[in-house]
Amino acid sequence: MDEEGYEEALNDPGDVTEEPDDIPFESSHSEFIDPDIIATIAALGSYEGKQYIKGEECAICISDLIKFLRIEDRKTCDVRRQLAQTMVMEKDLLPILTTYFEDQDIVEVMMRLLVNLTMPVLLCFEKEDKPKKDKLIEKLHLEVNNYLRSYKAQFVMSNAMKVFSSQLGNLLELGKANRTDDDDLMLERLLIIIRNILHVPADSYEDEQLQNSLSVHDKLVLSIVEYGVADLLFYLCGNRDEEQHCLLSMEIISLIFRDFDAATLASQNTNFDSFKIDKELEQLKMKEDLQKQKKLTMKNSRHSRFGGTFVVQGKKSITEKDLIYHKNIKKIKDLSFDDEKTIRRHTRLDAIAEDTVSKRLSTAQTRNCLKEL
Repeated sequence: MDEEGYEEALNDPGDVTEEPDDIPFESSHSEFIDPDIIATIAALGSYEGKQYIKGEECAICISDLIKFLRIEDRKTCDVRRQLAQTMVMEKDLLPILTTYFEDQDIVEVMMRLLVNLTMPVLLCFEKEDKPKKDKLIEKLHLEVNNYLRSYKAQFVMSNAMKVFSSQLGNLLELGKANRTDDDDLMLERLLIIIRNILHVPADSYEDEQLQNSLSVHDKLVLSIVEYGVADLLFYLCGNRDEEQHCLLSMEIISLIFRDFDAATLASQNTNFDSFKIDKELEQLKMKEDLQKQKKLTMKNSRHSRFGGTFVVQGKKSITEKDLIYHKNIKKIKDLSFDDEKTIRRHTRLDAIAEDTVSKRLSTAQTRNCLKEL
């Protein structure tokens, strides 16, 4: 979905309560958090022991956060960064969603806020006709991207996919004929949030450290499959009555398999024994080391210092005599005069950009799960 689609999903009517037209908020470029944002977040609710209790004006406060995001500076995304610094997603928004998931007024306004907070980086910042390289803008892009990675991890830890599965299931049970326009918009918002969370790129350093182990993306994929969201996505793709949500569902499925190699998943053995495979790999490694050691002992370490001048019969030089060559060659095709030439270096400014999508080896549990899909 393009930027206009996001704005249409965010700016549509259907608010929970009537909101004031003017909110006392001023956009700030500093690193300090605006007092109005702090006051709004404080009114969302708080923990009483291990139970989260929402405030009396929780829905209004969530709507105020949406208004703050609408009037933020698109060049710096100051409101978005301030909200991330307060850790409002982890401490307030997701606990409210998982605790009061039966309150449809709270869920509806919360989905509007999550659609905005999880937007990809390129849609958060203002587009320029002639983009300029600015270190400050690049730093802000990386900062917002890191915040999105933290949101992705918090979605996994909070089991928010259970709420998404419940909401999607309830909407699909109504059927296309019985759903209202607001229901279809709610269904679209749910899919957009799932797409945005899956779209968050993984950290390259994390991928290197978590080879053959569960990453944040793997945990998110497993939660999607565990709570039945994947089955609902396949239902949306195969049902003719849900054609308007088919493309978005297919995009989510493609993002699920984004970091995995198709050949590896297809060749995955679902009845394997991990201990047995590790033992076999260890034996093969020992066998390979013995072969390398044997080759090193058999190799003659004496260096041949024989050299001389050779004559290539049947090939004339610039004179009438045979060509003189200073290396011993066995075949005439090995004859070359380019060995001692200096290689001309070419600029790499016009080189084609390589795809940054990396393929990583995940755990066998994740591979088996995706193979069944």
